Order: sequence, then C-alpha cells, then structure tokens
Amino acid sequence: MESPSVDSHTQLRDLHNERTLRLVPATTATDDVIDLTHLFRIWVKWIWLPILAGGIGAWFGYQSLQSFVPESVAKMIVVPAASTSGGASLPMTGGLGAAASAFGIQIGGAEPSVSSFDRFKMILTSMQLAQRMQEKYGLMQKIWATSWDSNTLRWVRPSGEDFEREERRRAMLRQNLWTAPNLETLAAYIGGKVKVEPAKAQGFYELSVQHRDGNEALWLLNTTFAEADALLREADREQSLERRRFIERQMESRTMLYMQETLRALLTQALNKEITLEAQVSYVGTVVEPAHIMNAKTEPNLQLIFGLPIAGWAGGAFLLITLVAVIRGDRRR
Repeated sequence: MESPSVDSHTQLRDLHNERTLRLVPATTATDDVIDLTHLFRIWVKWIWLPILAGGIGAWFGYQSLQSFVPESVAKMIVVPAASTSGGASLPMTGGLGAAASAFGIQIGGAEPSVSSFDRFKMILTSMQLAQRMQEKYGLMQKIWATSWDSNTLRWVRPSGEDFEREERRRAMLRQNLWTAPNLETLAAYIGGKVKVEPAKAQGFYELSVQHRDGNEALWLLNTTFAEADALLREADREQSLERRRFIERQMESRTMLYMQETLRALLTQALNKEITLEAQVSYVGTVVEPAHIMNAKTEPNLQLIFGLPIAGWAGGAFLLITLVAVIRGDRRR
C-alpha cells in the first residue's frame, strides 16, 4: 500500500485547523469595542433632541438678557508710588548692621520692599477700611437702604415670594441665609466694586467702579481711593513716629561712640520716612487721569449669556443619547 503523499497530509492538517478555528469563540476584547457606525446612526436619528435642548438653553439666555441692567462706569488712571522704605539705603559699614540688629531695627534696604500700591490693593477688602467708611459716611445704610429702618435704627429682613423662595433654595443647598449687613459684608462689597487692573500702558493701573447711578460710582471711586490712601499714610506715620521716639530714647541712654553713630543713622532714616509721608500729595500713587464717568455703559456678554446655557443643554442631551445607546448596545450582546 502506498503511503499518502506529503501534499495530502498538508491538506488534511489545514482542513483540521480551519474547522478548529470555526469552533473557537470570538475573543472577549471585541465585546468592549463600541460600534461607531451604530452610534453615529443613533446620533443622526436623535439629533433633534440636542437641537431642542439648545433652544431651551437659548430661552434661558434670553431671560437673562432681559434682566440685564446696564451700569455706568467710573474710571481713573494711577501710577503707583515708589516703595517708601525711608529713603536711600544706609551703608552697612563699621558694624552698623550688627549694632542696629541689637536694637531690633533694620537699616535701609533690609526692610520689606512692599509698595504702598500693593498694600492699597490688599486694604480694599479689609475690615479696617470698611469701618472707616462706615463711621464717616454711613455707607451700609446707603447701599442697603431698603433693608434699613430709620425710625427704629434697625435692619429689617426682606420679605416677598421671590426672597422666600431664594431662602428655601439656599437652605436646601446648605448655604448661608440672609443676615443683617455688617462690616464684613461692607468690606466684601467695597472689594468687589473697586476693580484694580493694569492699564494698556506698562506701569499704569486703571481703577474702576460700576454702578447703576453714575454719580454714585464716581463718588465711591474717589472716596475709597482717598480714604484708603489716608489710612495707609496714617498707619505709616504712626509707625515712623514710634520708631523715631524709640531711637531718641536709645540715644539718651547709649553713650558708646559706635552705638551713637548707629542711632544717628537710624534717626536720619526715620526722619527721611516722615518727610516722604508729608511731602507726597498721594501716598498710594499719582493720579494721572482723575476719576470720570465713561460715556458708554456696560454691555451684556452675549457669548456668556447665550453660549453657556446653549452649550450646557445641548451637550447634556448629546451625552444622554450616547449613554442610552451604549447601554442598549451592551444589553443586546
């Protein structure tokens, strides 16, 4: 009997392998692949839903546009004052630096180089400035006049359906409910109203206030700038005066020559600081363009008013369609 040829054996082996491959199930990796063609068909079929949702978002945007109230803008341009560290740095020769450190006093350039304008930006939101504005102008009663009872001299809780609905919403979200205005509230109001931004020209800053009443915006800008300037000047004047008095007391009690030399240098520095405090017209900075009311009032940001709700509603509907399509596709498998 003749043995089967090599070709016959090869054909039988190939046939066996083909039948084996037919019996092997598909790999589980393909089960996790999303059918993009099917998903695209679902998107096309339900495209009307994101369009409808975008229309709802546009309606909410239109409602926001209708409630928008233009405000007047008061602006001024300021050049920040140079850092007032008490004049030029004094030489640190002859052991002056070590001797001054023994008195707890730093000489010249060793002082913090924080400018008055940087401190001005920080003090805009301070309780200290809010208290000064309240004591001099009764600012809280002007800002929240509708909640102030001049007869009883007490704050009155607002009422009305809209207010109560808002209070219920805030309570449900665990947010702070209405409280009577206080210095903390006033400080946040001033800090939010007075904007400090770099101007187009380098080294210049633009201060602005927005308000429905242009005259109120102008008054708040001028008054806040002047009071903050005076507050910083008074604080530095008091600090400089205390420092000078301390140095003078030390000069009376210290007899050694090198200590006297150090104390005279420190006294010169303190006097230079006092002269700077009194000589500058504006301690915070030089006003190069006085405060004035802009002709154009604020305009609504249409991209934000319409774009955000449209994108939010349409995107949410699109994601919902995709999620439902993926879940249904998994169930069919």
